[in-house]
Amino acid sequence: MPYVRNHGNQVVIVHGERDKITGKVNQRKLFTLYSKVEAAAAIGENNQEDSRYFRQLLEGANPEIKFDWESLKSDIRQRMSELPDLYPLRQARSEDGFQKALDEFVRQLLLTDPKHSAAGQATLEAYANDLAILTMFINTRLDRKYWDARKDDEEICLDRLDPFCWRYEVQGKEVPSDIEDIAIDLYESGQDAEARKLLQVLTRCFPSYAEGYNWLGLIDLRENKPKEAIEQFRKTIKHGRSLFPKRIAKSSYWSDHSTRPYMRGMQNLCIALIQTGRFKESLDICQQLERDCGEAGELAATPLRAAAYLNLHYWDLSLDAALVQIGIAPSEGFIAGYASYELNRERDAVELFLHAALNNPHTACILLDRKEPKSLCNSEVEDHNSGIHLCRLLPRFFQMQSKQSRKFFKKLGENKVVRELIDEAVERTRNHSNLRGQAHSDNFKRWHDLQSREFAAKKSPEILRQLNDYTKNKSSR
Repeated sequence: MPYVRNHGNQVVIVHGERDKITGKVNQRKLFTLYSKVEAAAAIGENNQEDSRYFRQLLEGANPEIKFDWESLKSDIRQRMSELPDLYPLRQARSEDGFQKALDEFVRQLLLTDPKHSAAGQATLEAYANDLAILTMFINTRLDRKYWDARKDDEEICLDRLDPFCWRYEVQGKEVPSDIEDIAIDLYESGQDAEARKLLQVLTRCFPSYAEGYNWLGLIDLRENKPKEAIEQFRKTIKHGRSLFPKRIAKSSYWSDHSTRPYMRGMQNLCIALIQTGRFKESLDICQQLERDCGEAGELAATPLRAAAYLNLHYWDLSLDAALVQIGIAPSEGFIAGYASYELNRERDAVELFLHAALNNPHTACILLDRKEPKSLCNSEVEDHNSGIHLCRLLPRFFQMQSKQSRKFFKKLGENKVVRELIDEAVERTRNHSNLRGQAHSDNFKRWHDLQSREFAAKKSPEILRQLNDYTKNKSSR
C-alpha cells in the first residue's frame, strides 16, 4: 500500500516492494510533490477536479497498486507545512527545459550546413527520415483543428489545465497513444517503410517501448526477414517483462494489458525461430510461454508446437497439438491433415483438411497450389495472409514432404467435389456481408453448415473413395 514520507524539502508518495531474491523491502517512488501549491492541488484543497485528475494519472500508471487516498491525503496535508510555497523546478521542466532543448536542436540544425560542408550534408542525409518524422510530430502537436475537435472532451480539458506537468511526470516514459495509433495504422495499411521509420524513432526516444519492438519485428516477418525479427522480439520480451505488475495471477495474463507485450514477444519469437528452422529452440520458447503465462500462454503456444512438431516429423505430437486448437482455430486442421496422412489415417486427413479448407478457402488454395480468388473483403485478406503465414511456418515440412503426400494432397485439390465446395465457401463468405433478409438467413445457414466439422465428416468418405478410384484407374492403364 503506498504511503507518504519526506525527502529533504519534498513530499514523496512511495510504495514498498519486496525483492524476491534478497527478501528486503525496497521503496519505489511513485510521485514527488515540490510545493504547497502543488500539494494542495493534488489533495483537492481548492478544486476537487485537480485531485481527481491526479488520482487518475497515478492509478492509470500503477494499475497493480491499490491506493488508500483518504490516508494519503491526510498524510500529505500534515506534511504540507514543510514544503516551500512555490517551487519552479517542474515549471522549468516544461518551459525553460523545453526552450533549452529546442534552442540546442535549432542551433545544431542550422550549423549542419549541407551547402558548405560535406560532413553536414552526410549528416542531414543520414537523419533525413528522422527529420521527416519530426515534421509530422510537429504538425500533429500544432494542429489546431485537432485541438478544437476535442474541446468538449472532459479528460482532454483537464489535461490542458495541468499547471504542474503531472502528465509529463507520470507518463513521460510512455509513447503517447495518438502517435502509437499513427504507427499502427501505417502497419495495418501495409505502409511498412513509413511504419518502420516512425517506430525506429519511437524506440530510440522511448527505449522501453516494448510494443514498438514488436511492431518492428512483425514488419520484418512480413518482409520475410525472420533473423532480423528475432532480435526485435527478444527486445520486446526484455522490455515487456519489466512492465508486469509485481503481483498478478497467471489466470489474469492477457486480460491485464501490461502482460501482453511480453506474451506477444514470446509468441512472435517462436514464429520467427520456426521460420529460420530453429524448431527445437522454438519448442523451448513454447515451454517458457506456458510456464510463465499459464492457460493464456498454453493457448498461444499449442498451435506453434503443432507447426514445430510437423517440421520435425513428430507426426503424433503434431496431430495431438493441432487437434487441441481446432475448435478455436479451424485452420489447425491443415496441420492435423498433413500429420494424419503421415500416420496412414487418410480418411482423417481428408476430413481435417476439408474442414480447415472450408473455413479458410484462400489458405487452402495456396496450400493446394490452386488459383486463389481475389480477396474482396477484410476476412478474405486475413485468410490470404494466414495462408502465407502457414507456408512460412512449415519450411522443412514442405521441403522434405514425401512424394506420396504431395500426390495425395494434389489429388485432393484437383477433386471436383473439393473444388466446388471451396468455391462455394468463398461465395458464401462474400454473400454474408452483401445479402439481406431471408436470403441472408439462408446463406448464413448454409455457410455455417459448410464450416462445421460434421459437414466435413459426412463428405470425407465420398471424397476419399473418389481419390482411391482415381488412383486405381490410373494404375490400371
